[in-house]
Amino acid sequence: MPRTKFDELLDRPKGGLRFNPAQTFALHVTWVVASPSAADSMLARGFTPCAAATQRDTPTTAVYLFRVSRNQRAAEAMRARVRSVADHPHYAPALRQLRMGIARAAVDGKLRLGGIDPAPLDLVLANGGGDCAVDDAAAVAAGLQFDPLVLECTELYLDRRAFYEHAASREWMRASPEILRPAYSLEACTFCVGAPSDDVWDRALEGHLRAVRFDRDGDLAPAAAAAVAAMRPGVWFVRGSGEGAAAAPSAPAGGVPLQPLPAWGFLEASVAAETGKWPALRRSIDALQAELAARVLLVVPTFSPADYDDDGNAPVARLPSARVMMSFVLDGEAPALAAVRSSSDEWVDARILAFGSGGVEAARALLERSGLGGSGALPNDIEVVDGDAARTQGALAGYPIHPLFQSLIEDEQFDYQE
Repeated sequence: MPRTKFDELLDRPKGGLRFNPAQTFALHVTWVVASPSAADSMLARGFTPCAAATQRDTPTTAVYLFRVSRNQRAAEAMRARVRSVADHPHYAPALRQLRMGIARAAVDGKLRLGGIDPAPLDLVLANGGGDCAVDDAAAVAAGLQFDPLVLECTELYLDRRAFYEHAASREWMRASPEILRPAYSLEACTFCVGAPSDDVWDRALEGHLRAVRFDRDGDLAPAAAAAVAAMRPGVWFVRGSGEGAAAAPSAPAGGVPLQPLPAWGFLEASVAAETGKWPALRRSIDALQAELAARVLLVVPTFSPADYDDDGNAPVARLPSARVMMSFVLDGEAPALAAVRSSSDEWVDARILAFGSGGVEAARALLERSGLGGSGALPNDIEVVDGDAARTQGALAGYPIHPLFQSLIEDEQFDYQE
């Protein structure tokens, strides 16, 4: 059989350290999955081997982190919205197809291809179109999975080569179907910040992932555009050592074992404020990055045009919000963290994922030095999580910063050829 272009990509030497900063972008996915067991399978058999292959092959995939979210509001909203089999995201489209006259065998076959048991359809059809609650014993006995859980996925690609090559290994290809099984997924929303190249955006991000983007003129209503301008979403990364900053350890690529990271933290929080308050809040976020000497800062808006009225002029139900994430060495102090909290109208789901030897203790000490954890007690809205333990327990996969991050080489002339 003749070799294809994809075969050549799989066999091409990888591990390149050069990247084009004009193409850097990040993806942040909020993914509602069918059940905790579905999340376990995705993390253990999908994300974990994919992350290992990505770390080995593409140092320019700087962050590649998947975890059970502290924010489970999307799962709670789905429980409130999905009361019956006919409401379920797997079966509602199938019932519409049956009403359109598509043969039952064809509908069942499509469900089975995605690993979805078609048996719950019978609970609706046998009643002449009557419905069945998702928690009914008959629905459970028929194989219905509905115990939603939210995963968060954060990926930072420093250029288009990182995006294409991170998935270009046989190990990644073997594991990725476990992530993409339709039976596991109920709902996913992908947000993109940064500057993906046109081919990456057209082929994959918009065409396949239906990603939401905030940097295109005319795509946003006036009030949404004003909120985005005030919060300044995007990707910022710093690789210089800087005063008081510890560097991530470096090692040559090509199979040399990587040295473990020092005690490392990944701060994440959902923040929201009225549009007029966002400039001050954003300045506090910048100050926090500087105090932490954070290697990476991601500010990802987490609203959509649906959050605004029909004229696009007034927010509906909630304030302009963003997910703020930073990756940093766990040392020093961060008094600006209190300023970020006080500048926000809403500050929720905040936590530090702590990695490396002594990471949890270092994270707690940092909060205490920052005036947020006196007398050994943490503020009730900032959680410290042992990232290494979470990885072992199957609640997390991937890495908060690539161990070769300090060795990467910026080259604005670099042009990756597929």
